[in-house]
Amino acid sequence: MTVNSFEKGGDGGGPSACDGHFHSNKDHWVALPPATFDHNSNCFRKLKISARGKSTVATVIDECAKPCKDDIVDASESVWKALGVHRGDNDFGLMPITWHFIS
Repeated sequence: MTVNSFEKGGDGGGPSACDGHFHSNKDHWVALPPATFDHNSNCFRKLKISARGKSTVATVIDECAKPCKDDIVDASESVWKALGVHRGDNDFGLMPITWHFIS
């Protein structure tokens, strides 16, 4: 998992592919790689993300920009915090996770 901003002016680039809007990083958002994002077919689906003995649920709102690897999920900072990882922690920015769709 990598960290991504979904806010206007953030490092996520333009508005989200799912609805053309920017979104607060205080909410649990993720961007998926192109093959998994599948031309918007997974927009607004929920996925459960687990790491470091914790889990959280996030909503698919965007496609991650190339060269996004097929095994990467870009997540808002609130997802990281829910998993117990904060700015300054060694794992912040790139961390192995498991995830699956729940809706």
